[in-house]
Order: sequence, then structure tokens, then C-alpha cells
Amino acid sequence: MDRQRFDRFTKIIANGASRRHLLRGVAGGVLAATVAHFGGGTEADAIEAAAARCLGNNKQCKRGTQCCSGICRKKKCRPAPQQGTCTIRKDTCKLTGGIGSGPKCNGVQGCECIVTKTGAAFCREIGGAACTSCFSNQDCAVAFGPNAKCIRGSTCGDPCGIGDFCAVPCGFESTSRQERGQ
Repeated sequence: MDRQRFDRFTKIIANGASRRHLLRGVAGGVLAATVAHFGGGTEADAIEAAAARCLGNNKQCKRGTQCCSGICRKKKCRPAPQQGTCTIRKDTCKLTGGIGSGPKCNGVQGCECIVTKTGAAFCREIGGAACTSCFSNQDCAVAFGPNAKCIRGSTCGDPCGIGDFCAVPCGFESTSRQERGQ
């Protein structure tokens, strides 16, 4: 058990968490260790497996961070635009600390999962927006079309050296590069 897991474990015990919550946390750690050990997977695979629990669409929620999409509206999880096969738990930036090497999405090479500045899951084209700076999704929509989103650069290690940057969707028929005329 590494230092971070031990700290979380002791905080749970100190806060008097329920046995069910305690067992859920221990089970997640065991699952992560098993995947890493027997699956020959990377540490990112183990983290992803341990954090895979999120609520699917139309499940009851109180906040977006409970939902796989990152969106909770009217107390139900809702799909995120251009989410594809991504979830907020498969965020490349959180799993690897950077972009370009995370979980691929929509079964397409050159696509990866990322979380937008507003907290929604998004399947992005690697290098698709070529480090264009943004303050909001609207900035990206003007530059790359209505489906482009703004990504928080600090979460990804500021890969472009410009702070927040634009991302374009990947693996969706209606937003392919050919149809955008690029």
C-alpha cells in the first residue's frame, strides 16, 4: 500500500465512515493492485480500474462529479456532447499528467479521453486544435466549430505553454476533419 492510499485509508477510519464505504475503498485498492500485477498493465490502468465507478446516464445524482459524463442536471446524469466512450474517470491528464498518451476513445487511433474546462467528459483528437489558447468553450467554437471545447491547461501540465487550450472532437462522423474541410 503506497503512502497516498494509506493516508486515504486512515482518514476514512478517523472520520468514522461506514463499513460499506470502507470495504468499497479496500476493494478498489485490491482491484487496482490485481490489475497492475496480473494484467501486466500500467499504473494508469490500475488507477483507471480503481476509479471506474461512476454513474451512467439517467442515474440519480447530486453533482456532476458523480456522473461518468461529468454532467448532473435535474438530479440525473446526462450525456456530455462528444463524450463518446470517455468518462471523467478516463481523463488522460489525471491518469498520465499530460496529453497524447491516455486512454483512446471511440475505438479510433489518435483520439483520447479528456475532461473539458467545465468538467465534462470529451473524446478529443490529439493535436486537432494545434495549441490554440481559450478562455471558454465559445472561444474554441468560433475557431474550430460548435463542438470544440476548452481544456484546462494546468490539469494537463500546460502542454502548449499557453494555459487553457482548445480541443476538437474525435471519432464522430459529423465532425471528422474531412467534413470540416481540413
